[in-house]
Amino acid sequence: MADRTPSKQPSALNSSPASGWIATLGPLMLAGVLSAIFFGTLITLRLPPEYTLVRYTMGHWIEMVEVGFFFWGMAILAYKVLGINLQRKAIDYAWLPKHQSAIPAQQAAEVAEQLSAAPAKLRRTIMGRRLCRAISDVADREASDHLDQYMKDLADEDADEGHASFTLPRTIAWAIPILGFLGTVIGITIAIANITPAQLEESLPEVTAGLAVAFDTTALALTLSMGLIFSIFIVERMEQGVLGRVDAAARRLLGNRFLSTSTESAPYLSAVQAASLQVIQHTRTLVDAQTQLWSQTLSQLNERLDQALAKRDQMFTQVMSQFIAEARRDTTAFDTSQKRMEDLQSRLTRLAELLIHRTGEERALIASQDRLAENLRMLRQTQSFDETLHSLTAAVHLLTVRAHQLTSDRSEAKAA
Repeated sequence: MADRTPSKQPSALNSSPASGWIATLGPLMLAGVLSAIFFGTLITLRLPPEYTLVRYTMGHWIEMVEVGFFFWGMAILAYKVLGINLQRKAIDYAWLPKHQSAIPAQQAAEVAEQLSAAPAKLRRTIMGRRLCRAISDVADREASDHLDQYMKDLADEDADEGHASFTLPRTIAWAIPILGFLGTVIGITIAIANITPAQLEESLPEVTAGLAVAFDTTALALTLSMGLIFSIFIVERMEQGVLGRVDAAARRLLGNRFLSTSTESAPYLSAVQAASLQVIQHTRTLVDAQTQLWSQTLSQLNERLDQALAKRDQMFTQVMSQFIAEARRDTTAFDTSQKRMEDLQSRLTRLAELLIHRTGEERALIASQDRLAENLRMLRQTQSFDETLHSLTAAVHLLTVRAHQLTSDRSEAKAA
């Protein structure tokens, strides 16, 4: 059977509590009602013209049109939000009972009857349309081989429809700034038309009024357009989230519900099975041969490993015995060295004591030498004194002798 492409049906993204022409004209009617309520409230309150809200929404007919366009775009988004809430209810709805095992594709009609028991408004949602169209495709083909691809096509179609459903709000958001530029042109035209050089002071209020229209319409248009664009972004993200949930829920319900065999694949199934059996047998033979080879290799490795471990244990025992013998010899030598060190220490202690004793004797000897030197010095001094005394004694004797001679000479002279 040739592949099918999803047939074009009315988009479920625009589903809401209303239907038909009410769903199409409902936002426009709601925008008219909201605009009437808004402007009626401002007129009833009788606010002064210079009041900000009155100045920027009722100062010129272009500003009133901009406000109306804004309400129109917001009404469309409000209808979309209501549709999103309905989509979420459809996702949480129990469409099909849980299945324990896959069923043949020929029983798809029974599944379609179960889906028809759901409420009509839920069947018009994305979830309901996705399930109904997928089951219908399986029932028509009497095969489910192409169900995954068909569901992908349905998801792409819903995504494209969702993007296209925002064309009108985007157009409105684009048209509001255009109206603001139109108001700018009209205001500047009014200001230029009212300029009279001869009576400049009298025409100045009309000129400023025209400039006010130019700037007020542009400011209002940019503000409303910005708010509408952000609102479109938020609602679009909400719808994208709903589409993601629909994809997951649809795959969860239909992913493994039907057997994958079909009449199209039956002629090739036997050949594929035979080839698969041959591959399995060949693979089994290879696995057995490889297992035997691995067993032999592992046994050889175990033997070599045991031999290596035995050699290692033997070498370790020899090394440990040598180490113990050397340690014992080292211990004996250490004990001998320790005893020698103790003897040497005792000898050094006695030598130190002798040195200390000798040091005391040397000090006494040095003191004796000092006293002896002093005595020798004094002795030398005594010897020189004796020599002087002898010299004086000799001199006294000499003088005495001469005195005796002089006395005798005088006596002889007197006697003569």
